Amino acid sequence: MSPTELRTKVSGKEGRNWVRQGLLLVALSWQVVAGQSQELTANANGAVLFNTYCAACHLLKQKQVGPSLIEIAAIHKDNPQGIVDWAMNPGKKRPDTIQMPPMNYVGADNLKSIADYILSTTEGMEMSDIEVSEETVTSIEKPARPRVQRVFMPDAGPASVAVALPGSISYCWDAGSCSLRYFWQGDFIDAWPVWKGNGNGLSRILGEREFETSDVSPFHINGQLAESSKFLGYRLRNGSPEFHYELDGVRFREWIQPLPNDGGIRLIFETDGVGESLVWKPEGRESENLLAGYKIESNRGSAVDGGGWKWNAAEARFFHITIKTPQQEFAVGPFDE
Repeated sequence: MSPTELRTKVSGKEGRNWVRQGLLLVALSWQVVAGQSQELTANANGAVLFNTYCAACHLLKQKQVGPSLIEIAAIHKDNPQGIVDWAMNPGKKRPDTIQMPPMNYVGADNLKSIADYILSTTEGMEMSDIEVSEETVTSIEKPARPRVQRVFMPDAGPASVAVALPGSISYCWDAGSCSLRYFWQGDFIDAWPVWKGNGNGLSRILGEREFETSDVSPFHINGQLAESSKFLGYRLRNGSPEFHYELDGVRFREWIQPLPNDGGIRLIFETDGVGESLVWKPEGRESENLLAGYKIESNRGSAVDGGGWKWNAAEARFFHITIKTPQQEFAVGPFDE
């Protein structure tokens, strides 16, 4: 079910609260910085689980969205099960903070691993070690690059990922449709409206959006528009995410990199399972002719009428697409296959 269909089907105060809680949980439970992988197993260790589900809101010594790990450990000293119980059924203790969403979906065993990690990491620390900072939840408009942030983004599904690439280009990738939604040049995002709105707000993009696509898959597989998508996670390559997903049963890997001089982006794909052909022809969010004004190239395959690109089964195993922004006349450097 698409995010649009979900919003249509769920109505009434109870339904809206359910959606709001679910979306807030998604936004708060995933923030990854360079060097950490998002591919988890059921037996992942506490540090990896914490960085996946908790690091967006909790720092070691400072209040972020939620209390510091030192304060959590002081409340639940020698009681990891107390942390698990709170995470699965949290209340609201502090009037100046948003309420933590239930973390039942993480699983009791994984929450126990997280609790053990919190208590072991803070062993020997006291409340006096907490650092007071005026920057609790603030704008992240000038992040270290590359950076990955899962957060609510405008004109994208609730399972969206904002990525700041090296240089000045950033993009929004939708894990619901498994596709690039748009990119922009300038600073990154201001996520404060999300936190301030308790999950009702959207991040503010600090730049002008380019190449705005719809939530329909850009790929046609063996002559048919891809209808089903399944996000499988991602791994970090040089600090930026390589997304893994399936479209109609075909495995995809997608890695997005900036072009020289920030003149656009390059989408690098590997696929497994294309039977006859693969066509890339994205739809615009508002404009029918999304590709007008952009120079589209690929290292394999051939252009198709009306814009886009086509590859046979062999070519589709590995290819890249370059999207050059309007008025970019410079030469793009070679690509190592």
